[in-house]
Amino acid sequence: MENIVILGAGFGGLRAAIKLGKKAKWLAKRGYQVILVDRNPYHTYTPTLYEVATTSKETANYLDLKRVVTYPLTELLGGYRIQFRQDTVKNIDARKAQIELERGGSLSYSHLIFALGAKVNYFGIQGLEKKCFTLKSFTEALILRDAMLEKIYSAKYDREFNIVICGAGSTGVELAAELQEWFIELKKEGTKFNVRTTLIDAFPKILARLDKEVIRKAEKRLKRLGVDILTNSLIEKMAGDKIVLKGDVRIRYDILIWTGGIEANSLTQTLPFKKSGRGTEVDKTLKAKPLNKRTVLKGEVYVIGDSATFKNGRTRGIVPQLARPAISEGSVAAENIMRSIAGKPKKGFRPMDYPYVVPVGGKYAIVKLGPFVVSGILGWILKGLIELNYLISIMPLKYALKTWFTGLSIFMKNDRLG
Repeated sequence: MENIVILGAGFGGLRAAIKLGKKAKWLAKRGYQVILVDRNPYHTYTPTLYEVATTSKETANYLDLKRVVTYPLTELLGGYRIQFRQDTVKNIDARKAQIELERGGSLSYSHLIFALGAKVNYFGIQGLEKKCFTLKSFTEALILRDAMLEKIYSAKYDREFNIVICGAGSTGVELAAELQEWFIELKKEGTKFNVRTTLIDAFPKILARLDKEVIRKAEKRLKRLGVDILTNSLIEKMAGDKIVLKGDVRIRYDILIWTGGIEANSLTQTLPFKKSGRGTEVDKTLKAKPLNKRTVLKGEVYVIGDSATFKNGRTRGIVPQLARPAISEGSVAAENIMRSIAGKPKKGFRPMDYPYVVPVGGKYAIVKLGPFVVSGILGWILKGLIELNYLISIMPLKYALKTWFTGLSIFMKNDRLG
């Protein structure tokens, strides 16, 4: 049997696996099997990590939160003939079509979908990685929550407690807003502390690459919640318990959270493909472009998600780092593998004006749908429906509804109206 291997069970990788899994019998008749590899035994719904980081232990315990944010891959893929391997990719030899795994030896492939995502980019700021918290996984969200609670309960009321969030993209904005809402509730419960939340970004505006109306509404909401916003503020170095901005502006922190950007998975640097922008350059079918005409590859390699750079006139080499584009890319890559096996012309990936949601604290979210921007409680309702739609696309209906309702009941306790 030839192996169709998918590396990474994020949004794009999972979508590709499910699409190929639905055609597993057709593939098996032609001598192919589908293998999904991920270091974790679960898929993480990353858009809710900011909720995990701001949910009190009294509201939900570890198991409750894990159940609504992480979904076991064996359950999601149980209805498909897909082999899952929990392992970490050590190396890829694209010329020999071989993958080296840390625990499971080597794995050959005829077709590969690289969907391992990206890693945190610290932009060479010395000492930053050791001093800051990040929000890329369920475990990191819990670590951040516990660290903040420990600091808050041990803080003296007459001393200002400073939380500094570096990076005003979607994650930074969502977290800053939800933290402010959480602190209001903690104070209502009788916890005495004096907190200040500062959101910093090097760009002139928060949410730099999003719609102007979305930016305007988000800024207004953050200011109403009491978040200090510093834009045009480039971080140059660390100095003890302070970050130093360009112009020698120093800001003290008790908790430093880095949401300032990502870079392509380091494995992409070892592959014989063209590099462009933040990752590997792909053609219109999402196949990785060989380094040069002399590069000979044994199997087909598709790169999707945060590690891919798709070039055309509309996107200028950038596809938004959002769930929806990754899901679309996963579908196209899977479809093209089946077309390749069937000897049919491949499908081109067509970027679009993707809809997106930016929650900004409590029962308030901003949703961009085509030319329309919806905000407030209606945006929050749409956010919930979008999440339910995603869950239905990756799991059985009953499982999706149960997961959605459980998450809704937990996170609604965090979300105040207004």
